[in-house]
Amino acid sequence: MSNKAELIQEMLDMQAKFIAYENSGDFDAETYYVGEWKEYRERYAEL
Repeated sequence: MSNKAELIQEMLDMQAKFIAYENSGDFDAETYYVGEWKEYRERYAEL
């Protein structure tokens, strides 16, 4: 798989993970901005 395709797949996987998190009802703004999801947001912004 090309680098571009790998990046696209990574973004799609990240989107699916976040959508599942949002829909789970466990969404917490503090966790989103400070916890595990902070790294997620930073990586997604890089892509």
